[in-house]
Amino acid sequence: MASALQAIEESVAFLREHLRVLYVFPSQAYASDAGMSEYDPKLIVDGLEKLHATLGIREPEIVYLRPDGYIGLRTQVLHAKPLLEYFRLIYAHN
Repeated sequence: MASALQAIEESVAFLREHLRVLYVFPSQAYASDAGMSEYDPKLIVDGLEKLHATLGIREPEIVYLRPDGYIGLRTQVLHAKPLLEYFRLIYAHN
């Protein structure tokens, strides 16, 4: 899973000025299994799983929170294509 997460993050690197990538795991054990270091500043451990419960997350997924705080995209497809297509659709210049 670590390679899939890293590939997604790298695919949106050109948006680094406008986009912050964070990884939310229900426990440090899940994060470690995914290859995340406990010292990674992008890691959030949802130890009580409140965020997971609130959003109904049961499987790994990508969640894009818009600048206004609303959810813009949720997908369990763990590669960059859906996310990049969403960005093109929403932020495309005419």
